Amino acid sequence: MKEKNITLEKGLDKQLEVKYNPEDTTDSKKVTWKSSDTSIAIVDQNGKVTAVAPGTVTITVTSSVPNIKPVTATFTITSTLKGITIKGGDINDLLPQQKKKLEVEYNPNDTTDSRTIIWSSDNQEIVSVDANGNIQGLKPGIATIKAKCGNFESTIKVTVLEVHIQTIAFEKPSITMNKNESQTSKIIYYPDNTTDDKTVTFSSENQNIATVSSDGTITAIAPGKVNIIAKSSVSGIAPAICEVTVKVPLTGIKLNKTEVTLNKGNKDKLEVIYNETDTTDDKTIKWTSLNEDVVSVDSDGNITAKSTGTGIIKAQVGKYVVTCSVIVKSPLTGIKIKNKTSLLKNESETLKVTYEPLDTTDDKTVIWQSSNPSIATVDSTGKITGIKEGTTTITAKVGTFDATCEVTVKEIKLEGIEINNKTDNLLKGEEIKLDVLYTPDNTTDSKQVTWKSSDESIVTVDENGLLKGIKAGKATITVTNGEFEDSFEIEILEIKITGIEIKSDKTTMKQGEQTNLSVDFLPGNTTDNKDVIYTSSNEEVLTVDENGIVTAHKAGKAIITVTAENGVQSQIELTVEESQVQGEEITPNSSSTSSTKEQTLTSASPKTGDMNVGLYVVLMIISFIGIIKWQNICRKK
Repeated sequence: MKEKNITLEKGLDKQLEVKYNPEDTTDSKKVTWKSSDTSIAIVDQNGKVTAVAPGTVTITVTSSVPNIKPVTATFTITSTLKGITIKGGDINDLLPQQKKKLEVEYNPNDTTDSRTIIWSSDNQEIVSVDANGNIQGLKPGIATIKAKCGNFESTIKVTVLEVHIQTIAFEKPSITMNKNESQTSKIIYYPDNTTDDKTVTFSSENQNIATVSSDGTITAIAPGKVNIIAKSSVSGIAPAICEVTVKVPLTGIKLNKTEVTLNKGNKDKLEVIYNETDTTDDKTIKWTSLNEDVVSVDSDGNITAKSTGTGIIKAQVGKYVVTCSVIVKSPLTGIKIKNKTSLLKNESETLKVTYEPLDTTDDKTVIWQSSNPSIATVDSTGKITGIKEGTTTITAKVGTFDATCEVTVKEIKLEGIEINNKTDNLLKGEEIKLDVLYTPDNTTDSKQVTWKSSDESIVTVDENGLLKGIKAGKATITVTNGEFEDSFEIEILEIKITGIEIKSDKTTMKQGEQTNLSVDFLPGNTTDNKDVIYTSSNEEVLTVDENGIVTAHKAGKAIITVTAENGVQSQIELTVEESQVQGEEITPNSSSTSSTKEQTLTSASPKTGDMNVGLYVVLMIISFIGIIKWQNICRKK
């Protein structure tokens, strides 16, 4: 086929021809024709194509000779527009505000030409039309509506009828408003599309309750009900009525009193003040006491003070709540104290005030006064103290009330004093607490005494009678109270150091080792100072510090000497052995496998030199026995 893309008008024919290559082929020239969509176009076996309907279709011709590729042609079937018509024709009964959609019939209906319609009205004030063919009646009259499509057009006449008012009414036939509120209830016309004049005149039957303006705006003035009337300008139309109810909502409440002070047992009345006073809301009051034990309230707001304290009264109206604070007091009616009392000189007693009533809330501050402070005084707490023998009156005053107590003060004179626990002797450094006996023991005179030592370098005594021995000697201890005194002589004894015993864990040490020397004094109950001084005879071999810690430095021997404050000495010889391990690191406190046998060396004095140990022990035992016997003799009175 020569043509591949063909446009054909619906209803027309097109003859297709097959071209053979080569033209003089001796093969069969039989072919088969076929349409891809016979609803759009059909083809007979001679190649004649007939357009049936708009659309696109493929016509295929196939050779009977094998391996010959089929040939196709594409047909576009068109349908040319021949005219348009507005459906339904003229409209003679369109009402004002009524809407209707116009539709167009195309000739032919399956045209493939543009279907765009341009709508127009020759009088838009009577009938309007939009781009989609929607018309609306606006006012009575006749208008021509035209539809145009390409070069074709169609017109109809539309008649808008007159519509008369039948009735009018308020959109809201009854409304409820709050005082001072304004709102408008729109007028509804029946039928709504009336072409009559819609002017109405508004009026209020009671302008004290509500007013209405010329545009229908209603304003609430005061609580109540009133009819608002709308009258049509069209004669014969019944007026419209709107019933308006004006309310005054409650916007808050308060009490006539927010704080009340009552004496116990008294009453008062609370009242609620409404805001607004002319409210139309429910004014029911719910009264509640939050502290019933302090104050009660009845349904009318009457309050009764029951006990001292502070209570809260709550009043509730609707959602609003207010409170009143009630302070309940108990006024003082009198006070009491004991009528009489007796005291010894320097004795004290605290008077207690009894208040009437006990739960009074008045100021309980007491002012105390003595009629004769030289006999008995009284302080701000009511504590009375006897000063000297005699009688006085104590007065307690609270506000305008007072009470008195007669106070009699007696004296018991001191007749003498004596040191209770005298002692003949005391060791140096020893302490003892002395006590005083008073005659009579219940004297009301001062028991303040003064202690004194005749020689404080021998013995001291402090203000509490604590004795302490300082050094050997005798002194007199005296205690004094006014004209009375007592004394005794005391001897301070000393026990001298007669020997020192040195103890060591080891006597043979290795280089770098340490050992700790300890010291015992003879006799063990010596009163001398037990501080000692350590020295080494060869510090290249051994050194010793002030605490008796010995450190071994190199092989050899050295003597450690211990010297007491009074010159008594003792010595011990220690040996340092050469370390057996080559390259061994020598450190203090390293362990030693040498013998730990305890060695004790003593010296009687720095001048006598070393003594035989057995002889020294015998002498020490004899010394101890003598010292003990001597101390027992000295302690006897």
